[in-house]
Amino acid sequence: MGAASRAIEEGLWPRLIAPAPDLALFEARLLRFFKEQARAELIDRVAHHAVTLGVKPERIQVKELRSRWGSCSSDRVLAFSWRVILAPPFVLDYLAAHETAHLREMNHSRRFWAHVRRCIPDYEAGRQWLHEHGCGLHAIGMAR
Repeated sequence: MGAASRAIEEGLWPRLIAPAPDLALFEARLLRFFKEQARAELIDRVAHHAVTLGVKPERIQVKELRSRWGSCSSDRVLAFSWRVILAPPFVLDYLAAHETAHLREMNHSRRFWAHVRRCIPDYEAGRQWLHEHGCGLHAIGMAR
């Protein structure tokens, strides 16, 4: 068992300390941090999968998405929920592969899933994780 797992089991949760004069500024700084981290990771993973599939996105956006994890527009813009940075890395990688595959197939056909599988042979693990934990992840940061 790793140190992080032991700490969580012992009730020692990871903590983030960010100085701010009020809660609103703290929340804004925290959200900006999460978006920046998500964007950096997604740019890296999308670039990797784009090479695999021989595609190029026009732009990558990280924003507030309340009902989905990502999207691919007809003008080749990939958009992702900032909350994906709070999921395990294999889930973020699955989402990057999923949306990048939409640059080849704008549907969820067998050909689409074959493209996802080319990027991540065991993509089902990321898909299953979202199915099991996605509602809780979507609830993070929602207005009180």
